[in-house]
Amino acid sequence: MEQDAIRKRAFREVDLADPFFDSLKSSYKGFSEWFYRKNDENAYVSYDDNNMLQAFLYMKREKGPITDITPPINAPCLKIGTFKINAHGTKLGERFIKIIVDTALSYNLRLIYVTVFDEHEGLTTLLTTYGFYKYGEKITNDGKECVYIKDMSKITKNMISDYPVINSINKNKWIMSIHPQFHTSLFPDSRLCREGTYIQDICYTNSIHKVYVGCYRNFPRFATGDCVVIYRCQSPGTVNEAWYKSVATSICVVEEATPGPRFKGIDDFIDYCKKYSVFDENELRRQFGRIGVYAVKMLYNLALSKRINMKSLVEHEIIPSPDQKPYYGLLPLTDDAFVRLLELGEVREGSVIY
Repeated sequence: MEQDAIRKRAFREVDLADPFFDSLKSSYKGFSEWFYRKNDENAYVSYDDNNMLQAFLYMKREKGPITDITPPINAPCLKIGTFKINAHGTKLGERFIKIIVDTALSYNLRLIYVTVFDEHEGLTTLLTTYGFYKYGEKITNDGKECVYIKDMSKITKNMISDYPVINSINKNKWIMSIHPQFHTSLFPDSRLCREGTYIQDICYTNSIHKVYVGCYRNFPRFATGDCVVIYRCQSPGTVNEAWYKSVATSICVVEEATPGPRFKGIDDFIDYCKKYSVFDENELRRQFGRIGVYAVKMLYNLALSKRINMKSLVEHEIIPSPDQKPYYGLLPLTDDAFVRLLELGEVREGSVIY
């Protein structure tokens, strides 16, 4: 059984007759021939409940120089060859943005480019939100396309434009627990290897932005830009189980931390949280009534290449032993502990600046 609403498929497994491709065939005269030439290559796809295609993403590595655009790109890069989504209100485009930047980093590439016709305003808005900028143009028999590029080696100090790169210099660092039943729905690319959770096509799963609702006493100390390590705690059981099954999985960056009283009322709180929180409306209403509740909005920047269990975290003096601190909840990390965690998690070079 498929475990993710987004799947990797060979071109030959995708039906070119699906109406999804009609607009691409219309815009690009040779699209069908190109598609068949890619028979053995892979793309990311997503289908609706009627098994109709609703998203398609194809990427390829290019060595450079790229000379069929003006000005040329004189460096290796990742090309977004085809990227289309039928928008349906689930933030699916953001999930694909994360796939794109993660793919580039996995190839140790810092440049990404895509060509887009002017009329695709929704796509260009999505791209420019996450750091793509208009670079040049490409002229073919199909017309003139704009070239958009993202350079992850350049830091603008805007955390959304710089996404997924994290600038941790002079920022506080934290480790925050989340229960297993909520973890993978919020952080889909951090799913454990043997985990059976199905990753749905829904807003709070797809969005790069997450809202964590809770009452940790350290939330008032949160500041924009703080780095938060996500710690998937073990379900209630013995410490021995947690020793190996509780794991650090991800790193997020705080956008803002808003206390309950700062909202105009319960409806304002629900409207702020509902697209980005795992809690449904009834649970959000209950949470709003708790003393000390906060809504913490974060960017989901990266999944650790290697998950780090409690045993390793304690042995490397990143967190205290459970004898000293039976429940971790939300704890500050030192700069040195954070760097050790990055090393243990095999975070790709350049993903975090420290």
